[in-house]
Amino acid sequence: MRNEDDVTSPDQAMLDVEFDASMEGPMPRRSAVDKALEVLAAFPPGHTAIGISELARELGLTKSTAFRLVATLERHGFVERAGGRYRLGTRLHELGSRVYESAPGALSGALMPFMTQLYEECRETVNLGVLRDGEVVLLGRVHGRRPVPRIFPPGSRFPAYTSALGKAMLAHAPSLTELVVARGLRPRTRDTIVCATHFRGTLAGIRESGIATNSREARPELSCVATALLDGAGRPIAALSVGGQTGRIDLRHSAGLLRQITAEATAAARQAHRPQSQPVLSACTN
Repeated sequence: MRNEDDVTSPDQAMLDVEFDASMEGPMPRRSAVDKALEVLAAFPPGHTAIGISELARELGLTKSTAFRLVATLERHGFVERAGGRYRLGTRLHELGSRVYESAPGALSGALMPFMTQLYEECRETVNLGVLRDGEVVLLGRVHGRRPVPRIFPPGSRFPAYTSALGKAMLAHAPSLTELVVARGLRPRTRDTIVCATHFRGTLAGIRESGIATNSREARPELSCVATALLDGAGRPIAALSVGGQTGRIDLRHSAGLLRQITAEATAAARQAHRPQSQPVLSACTN
Protein backbone atom coordinates (compact mmCIF):
# COMPACT_ATOMS: atom_id res chain seq x y z
CA MET A 1 0.00 0.00 0.00
CA ARG A 2 1.35 3.43 -0.97
CA ASN A 3 1.47 6.36 1.41
CA GLU A 4 1.19 10.02 0.46
CA ASP A 5 4.98 10.37 0.12
CA ASP A 6 4.97 7.72 -2.60
CA VAL A 7 2.40 9.51 -4.78
CA THR A 8 3.98 11.05 -7.85
CA SER A 9 2.72 14.47 -8.92
CA PRO A 10 2.05 15.18 -12.63
CA ASP A 11 5.20 17.32 -12.81
CA GLN A 12 7.33 14.62 -11.17
CA ALA A 13 5.84 12.03 -13.50
CA MET A 14 7.17 14.03 -16.43
CA LEU A 15 10.70 13.25 -15.24
CA ASP A 16 10.33 9.54 -14.50
CA VAL A 17 12.07 7.07 -16.82
CA GLU A 18 11.31 3.35 -16.94
CA PHE A 19 14.20 0.91 -17.33
CA ASP A 20 14.30 -2.69 -18.50
CA ALA A 21 15.97 -4.67 -15.70
CA SER A 22 16.59 -7.62 -18.03
CA MET A 23 19.19 -5.64 -20.00
CA GLU A 24 22.82 -5.35 -18.90
CA GLY A 25 22.57 -1.57 -18.80
CA PRO A 26 19.65 0.78 -18.22
CA MET A 27 17.62 0.75 -21.45
CA PRO A 28 15.13 3.63 -21.53
CA ARG A 29 11.56 2.86 -22.50
CA ARG A 30 8.81 5.43 -22.99
CA SER A 31 9.24 8.01 -20.28
CA ALA A 32 6.47 10.30 -19.11
CA VAL A 33 8.08 13.03 -21.22
CA ASP A 34 7.84 10.76 -24.26
CA LYS A 35 4.18 10.14 -23.53
CA ALA A 36 3.43 13.84 -23.00
CA LEU A 37 5.03 14.74 -26.34
CA GLU A 38 3.11 11.95 -28.06
CA VAL A 39 -0.10 13.33 -26.55
CA LEU A 40 0.75 16.83 -27.77
CA ALA A 41 1.52 15.57 -31.29
CA ALA A 42 -1.80 13.70 -31.39
CA PHE A 43 -3.89 16.87 -31.09
CA PRO A 44 -5.73 17.93 -34.26
CA PRO A 45 -4.62 21.19 -35.92
CA GLY A 46 -6.07 24.62 -35.32
CA HIS A 47 -8.91 25.07 -32.84
CA THR A 48 -10.32 21.55 -33.23
CA ALA A 49 -10.80 19.96 -29.80
CA ILE A 50 -10.39 16.33 -28.78
CA GLY A 51 -11.53 14.34 -25.74
CA ILE A 52 -9.43 12.46 -23.21
CA SER A 53 -10.97 9.11 -24.11
CA GLU A 54 -10.17 9.59 -27.78
CA LEU A 55 -6.58 10.57 -27.02
CA ALA A 56 -6.10 7.60 -24.71
CA ARG A 57 -7.55 5.21 -27.29
CA GLU A 58 -5.41 6.61 -30.12
CA LEU A 59 -2.18 6.43 -28.13
CA GLY A 60 -2.80 3.20 -26.22
CA LEU A 61 -2.79 4.91 -22.83
CA THR A 62 -5.10 4.46 -19.89
CA LYS A 63 -7.63 7.23 -19.52
CA SER A 64 -6.14 8.28 -16.16
CA THR A 65 -2.64 8.54 -17.64
CA ALA A 66 -3.90 10.58 -20.58
CA PHE A 67 -5.80 12.88 -18.24
CA ARG A 68 -2.76 13.39 -15.99
CA LEU A 69 -0.52 14.26 -18.95
CA VAL A 70 -3.09 16.60 -20.51
CA ALA A 71 -3.58 18.32 -17.15
CA THR A 72 0.16 19.02 -16.97
CA LEU A 73 0.20 20.34 -20.53
CA GLU A 74 -2.80 22.53 -19.75
CA ARG A 75 -1.15 23.95 -16.65
CA HIS A 76 1.80 25.07 -18.78
CA GLY A 77 -0.39 26.53 -21.52
CA PHE A 78 0.40 24.00 -24.25
CA VAL A 79 -3.23 22.89 -24.41
CA GLU A 80 -6.40 24.59 -23.28
CA ARG A 81 -9.84 23.42 -22.24
CA ALA A 82 -12.76 23.76 -24.64
CA GLY A 83 -15.83 22.62 -22.71
CA GLY A 84 -15.18 19.01 -21.77
CA ARG A 85 -12.53 18.63 -24.47
CA TYR A 86 -9.08 20.08 -25.14
CA ARG A 87 -7.29 21.86 -27.99
CA LEU A 88 -3.80 23.17 -28.65
CA GLY A 89 -2.90 26.26 -26.62
CA THR A 90 -1.46 29.60 -27.67
CA ARG A 91 1.75 28.92 -25.74
CA LEU A 92 2.79 26.62 -28.61
CA HIS A 93 2.64 29.49 -31.12
CA GLU A 94 4.59 31.73 -28.76
CA LEU A 95 7.25 29.07 -28.36
CA GLY A 96 7.34 28.22 -32.05
CA SER A 97 7.82 31.84 -33.05
CA ARG A 98 11.20 31.80 -31.30
CA VAL A 99 12.43 29.49 -34.06
CA TYR A 100 11.67 32.05 -36.78
CA GLU A 101 12.24 35.41 -35.10
CA SER A 102 15.21 36.68 -33.12
CA ALA A 103 12.72 38.17 -30.67
CA PRO A 104 9.31 36.44 -30.66
CA GLY A 105 6.69 38.62 -32.32
CA ALA A 106 9.17 41.33 -33.29
CA LEU A 107 9.01 40.74 -37.04
CA SER A 108 5.26 40.33 -37.28
CA GLY A 109 4.77 43.29 -34.95
CA ALA A 110 7.05 45.53 -37.00
CA LEU A 111 5.34 44.59 -40.26
CA MET A 112 1.74 44.62 -39.06
CA PRO A 113 1.21 48.32 -39.98
CA PHE A 114 2.24 47.57 -43.57
CA MET A 115 0.06 44.46 -43.69
CA THR A 116 -2.90 46.46 -42.40
CA GLN A 117 -2.25 49.21 -44.94
CA LEU A 118 -2.15 46.67 -47.77
CA TYR A 119 -5.39 45.10 -46.64
CA GLU A 120 -7.17 48.44 -46.34
CA GLU A 121 -6.15 49.37 -49.88
CA CYS A 122 -6.97 46.08 -51.62
CA ARG A 123 -9.38 44.25 -49.26
CA GLU A 124 -7.63 40.96 -50.01
CA THR A 125 -5.76 38.63 -47.66
CA VAL A 126 -2.24 39.77 -46.71
CA ASN A 127 0.32 37.20 -45.53
CA LEU A 128 3.71 37.34 -43.85
CA GLY A 129 6.04 34.36 -44.20
CA VAL A 130 9.64 33.31 -43.67
CA LEU A 131 11.70 30.66 -45.45
CA ARG A 132 12.87 27.58 -43.57
CA ASP A 133 14.34 24.43 -45.11
CA GLY A 134 12.61 24.88 -48.44
CA GLU A 135 9.22 25.66 -46.92
CA VAL A 136 7.32 28.83 -46.09
CA VAL A 137 6.36 29.27 -42.44
CA LEU A 138 3.37 31.57 -42.09
CA LEU A 139 3.99 34.12 -39.33
CA GLY A 140 0.96 36.36 -39.72
CA ARG A 141 -2.11 37.22 -41.73
CA VAL A 142 -4.62 40.03 -42.13
CA HIS A 143 -7.94 39.24 -43.79
CA GLY A 144 -11.55 40.34 -43.81
CA ARG A 145 -14.83 38.61 -44.54
CA ARG A 146 -14.42 38.10 -48.25
CA PRO A 147 -14.24 34.40 -49.20
CA VAL A 148 -10.67 33.09 -49.10
CA PRO A 149 -9.82 29.58 -50.28
CA ARG A 150 -8.81 27.42 -47.30
CA ILE A 151 -7.08 29.76 -44.87
CA PHE A 152 -3.91 28.41 -43.22
CA PRO A 153 -3.39 29.50 -39.60
CA PRO A 154 -0.15 31.20 -38.48
CA GLY A 155 2.53 28.60 -37.90
CA SER A 156 1.51 26.55 -40.94
CA ARG A 157 4.19 25.35 -43.35
CA PHE A 158 3.84 24.71 -47.08
CA PRO A 159 6.20 24.12 -50.04
CA ALA A 160 8.01 27.27 -51.10
CA TYR A 161 8.08 26.42 -54.81
CA THR A 162 4.28 26.49 -55.11
CA SER A 163 3.70 29.84 -53.38
CA ALA A 164 4.33 33.48 -54.24
CA LEU A 165 5.82 34.02 -50.77
CA GLY A 166 8.24 31.14 -51.30
CA LYS A 167 9.29 32.06 -54.82
CA ALA A 168 9.88 35.69 -53.79
CA MET A 169 12.37 34.47 -51.16
CA LEU A 170 13.90 31.59 -53.14
CA ALA A 171 14.80 34.09 -55.87
CA HIS A 172 17.37 35.46 -53.41
CA ALA A 173 18.48 32.13 -51.93
CA PRO A 174 20.27 30.21 -54.71
CA SER A 175 21.67 27.43 -52.52
CA LEU A 176 18.28 26.67 -51.03
CA THR A 177 16.72 26.82 -54.49
CA GLU A 178 19.01 24.04 -55.67
CA LEU A 179 18.09 21.98 -52.61
CA VAL A 180 14.38 22.46 -53.39
CA VAL A 181 14.92 21.49 -57.03
CA ALA A 182 16.94 18.42 -56.02
CA ARG A 183 14.08 17.25 -53.81
CA GLY A 184 11.74 17.42 -56.78
CA LEU A 185 9.09 19.87 -57.95
CA ARG A 186 5.98 17.78 -57.53
CA PRO A 187 2.76 19.09 -59.07
CA ARG A 188 0.09 20.38 -56.70
CA THR A 189 -2.16 21.50 -59.58
CA ARG A 190 -1.94 21.42 -63.37
CA ASP A 191 -0.30 24.89 -63.21
CA THR A 192 2.51 24.04 -60.76
CA ILE A 193 5.95 24.65 -62.26
CA VAL A 194 7.65 21.25 -62.28
CA CYS A 195 10.44 21.85 -64.82
CA ALA A 196 13.70 22.84 -63.06
CA THR A 197 14.86 25.01 -65.97
CA HIS A 198 11.53 26.83 -66.11
CA PHE A 199 11.56 27.27 -62.34
CA ARG A 200 15.06 28.78 -62.30
CA GLY A 201 14.06 31.11 -65.13
CA THR A 202 10.99 32.20 -63.18
CA LEU A 203 13.15 33.04 -60.16
CA ALA A 204 15.51 35.07 -62.35
CA GLY A 205 12.54 37.12 -63.53
CA ILE A 206 11.43 37.65 -59.93
CA ARG A 207 14.90 38.94 -58.98
CA GLU A 208 14.64 41.48 -61.78
CA SER A 209 11.06 42.62 -61.18
CA GLY A 210 10.92 42.29 -57.40
CA ILE A 211 7.50 40.62 -57.60
CA ALA A 212 6.59 36.92 -57.49
CA THR A 213 3.30 35.62 -58.81
CA ASN A 214 1.42 32.43 -57.98
CA SER A 215 -1.48 31.83 -60.32
CA ARG A 216 -3.31 28.59 -59.43
CA GLU A 217 -0.01 26.79 -58.72
CA ALA A 218 -0.87 25.65 -55.18
CA ARG A 219 -4.67 25.55 -55.49
CA PRO A 220 -6.76 26.28 -58.58
CA GLU A 221 -8.94 28.78 -56.75
CA LEU A 222 -6.04 30.81 -55.28
CA SER A 223 -3.78 33.46 -56.84
CA CYS A 224 -1.19 35.67 -55.11
CA VAL A 225 1.58 38.19 -55.60
CA ALA A 226 4.50 38.67 -53.18
CA THR A 227 7.69 40.58 -52.58
CA ALA A 228 10.73 39.65 -50.49
CA LEU A 229 12.18 41.82 -47.73
CA LEU A 230 15.97 41.48 -47.84
CA ASP A 231 18.76 42.13 -45.37
CA GLY A 232 21.79 44.25 -46.19
CA ALA A 233 23.52 41.30 -47.87
CA GLY A 234 20.56 40.62 -50.15
CA ARG A 235 19.32 37.57 -48.24
CA PRO A 236 15.59 37.12 -47.57
CA ILE A 237 14.37 38.04 -44.10
CA ALA A 238 10.70 37.49 -44.92
CA ALA A 239 8.12 38.11 -47.62
CA LEU A 240 4.73 39.79 -47.85
CA SER A 241 1.98 38.61 -50.16
CA VAL A 242 -1.50 39.62 -51.23
CA GLY A 243 -3.75 36.73 -52.18
CA GLY A 244 -7.33 36.05 -53.07
CA GLN A 245 -9.74 34.10 -55.17
CA THR A 246 -8.62 33.48 -58.75
CA GLY A 247 -10.60 35.69 -61.10
CA ARG A 248 -11.49 38.20 -58.38
CA ILE A 249 -8.12 39.45 -57.19
CA ASP A 250 -6.42 42.13 -59.28
CA LEU A 251 -2.81 40.88 -59.28
CA ARG A 252 -1.42 43.89 -61.15
CA HIS A 253 -2.98 46.36 -58.71
CA SER A 254 -1.84 44.29 -55.72
CA ALA A 255 1.72 44.14 -57.11
CA GLY A 256 1.75 47.92 -57.38
CA LEU A 257 0.68 48.26 -53.75
CA LEU A 258 3.46 45.89 -52.66
CA ARG A 259 6.06 47.95 -54.54
CA GLN A 260 4.89 51.11 -52.79
CA ILE A 261 5.58 49.75 -49.30
CA THR A 262 8.62 47.55 -50.01
CA ALA A 263 11.33 50.07 -49.08
CA GLU A 264 9.79 51.06 -45.74
CA ALA A 265 8.75 47.49 -44.90
CA THR A 266 12.29 46.28 -45.63
CA ALA A 267 13.75 48.88 -43.27
CA ALA A 268 11.31 47.79 -40.54
CA ALA A 269 12.11 44.11 -41.13
CA ARG A 270 15.85 44.74 -40.89
CA GLN A 271 15.41 46.59 -37.62
CA ALA A 272 13.25 43.81 -36.15
CA HIS A 273 15.48 41.04 -37.51
CA ARG A 274 18.69 42.54 -36.12
CA PRO A 275 20.08 40.41 -33.27
CA GLN A 276 19.99 42.13 -29.94
CA SER A 277 23.26 43.99 -29.64
CA GLN A 278 25.73 43.30 -26.89
CA PRO A 279 26.71 46.13 -24.55
CA VAL A 280 29.36 48.34 -26.09
CA LEU A 281 32.27 49.30 -23.84
CA SER A 282 33.53 52.72 -24.77
CA ALA A 283 37.18 53.58 -24.30
CA CYS A 284 37.98 55.92 -21.47
CA THR A 285 40.42 58.75 -21.86
CA ASN A 286 42.37 60.08 -18.93
